[in-house]
Amino acid sequence: KRPLPFALCFILFMIMGSGANWVLPTALAQEIPYFEVHQPEGLCIATYMNATVNIGLIAMFVYVYIYKNISKIPYNFSVPILLVVSSVGCILTAYTYSITVGKASLLLYLSCAIGGIVGALASVIMSPFLMSYENNFISAARSGGSAMILLTALIALAQSPGDSTPRFSVSVYMIVFAVLLSFPIFAYFIIVKYNIGLRPSENTPVADIELSMSLSYTANEGKKNDKSKAIDDLLVVLNNPLNDNFNNEYKNDDKEESKLANSDSLDFDNVNSLNILYPDSKNFFDKLIDAFVETVIPDSIKKKYPWLPRTMPYMFSVAWVDFNNWGVLTAALPFAVADASTGAGAGNLAIAFEIGALCLVLGDASTTLWKVPFRYSMFFFTVSCLVIYIAAFGVSGFQSSAGAPFLIILYCVTQYFEAHTLTSSYRACAIRFPKEFREDASRAVGISDQIATTLGAVVSTIIISQLGNC
Repeated sequence: KRPLPFALCFILFMIMGSGANWVLPTALAQEIPYFEVHQPEGLCIATYMNATVNIGLIAMFVYVYIYKNISKIPYNFSVPILLVVSSVGCILTAYTYSITVGKASLLLYLSCAIGGIVGALASVIMSPFLMSYENNFISAARSGGSAMILLTALIALAQSPGDSTPRFSVSVYMIVFAVLLSFPIFAYFIIVKYNIGLRPSENTPVADIELSMSLSYTANEGKKNDKSKAIDDLLVVLNNPLNDNFNNEYKNDDKEESKLANSDSLDFDNVNSLNILYPDSKNFFDKLIDAFVETVIPDSIKKKYPWLPRTMPYMFSVAWVDFNNWGVLTAALPFAVADASTGAGAGNLAIAFEIGALCLVLGDASTTLWKVPFRYSMFFFTVSCLVIYIAAFGVSGFQSSAGAPFLIILYCVTQYFEAHTLTSSYRACAIRFPKEFREDASRAVGISDQIATTLGAVVSTIIISQLGNC
């Protein structure tokens, strides 16, 4: 029984999630229309800021190495530190962003790096930490981060950074977020102190037991006692009335997997962790990943990390989405909008960021209601990105009164599907893996996310530097 009503618990997780996220870099991105005019780098500053944010990848690898090889850093230390740094980073930005060295905004880039470190570490600290909590609260935490990003857009809308004279300064803007980002630390301590939203250990979803059987069967070369115990555990779960609520969430999360709720449909002698996601039918994307796993990943790796094959679809999906969204698209969008705008491009760019932030919230929050199949979200996301990239290279056809609004709509589509795909992947890590593998699966998704984002930033820096003569 929860100590607080569900709505209040949901809000607490939203507040906590708003701190360990990409809020600082996104708040700085909202100010790009101002920086383009007042900083020496001009239009190229978006590319350089985007590249600097991805320095966080180094911090992520350092953390993972320490966690795996030296000492497991407890969450009651790492999570609070992560939450505090976001607020401190905003204070630093407020007082140093305008300081330049030569023709470089070095201290602004330092703030971008701090924000990138928080965002990258959130993928390997906050996301695994949330695996112990109910799926709706995972969505709540991620929605909280997106809601804070939306707030950066709304306050930027009031500020009008694209105008020649903004209503208030960048310093005031950042101080506001320094204050707001102090609240997540209090929400975290309340959640931990009262054990709010913890996943009930007895309410293990059927997929957990079935996959646990598969993984233990593989790791132990099919010893009879391990396999029989897994079957017995599965039957206990199927006949446990306490599982009704969890099974309902499980079925809503993916209707295809609801078929596993019938023990008669399970083939206990031929359990393959690669075909649990879609046991009856697979699309081309699923088959491609299966082929990759079978041909590229050595058997020794599969035995050492038995959760890895099933994590691959989520790793590849998240990697592709964020290679584009936070790697390439952030740098390409200013050029696309500027070329398509009949008037001032900075104003249209600000509108794109503001509405796009709302779509991030909708993408995260909608995972509590439905799940868009990855093959559809990948298609619409990819097509929208490609059109924006084409516009960034100045291809004729976008220079009209409808050009900029069209690109803004496409950008909003990318933001919705990025958020929906990422949150759906982390929800899957929490419900489709045995308890002992959830954090590893979540951390693997986070690592692939950050590597892909950094690669995207490198690619965009090279291309946009030539495109904009940076």
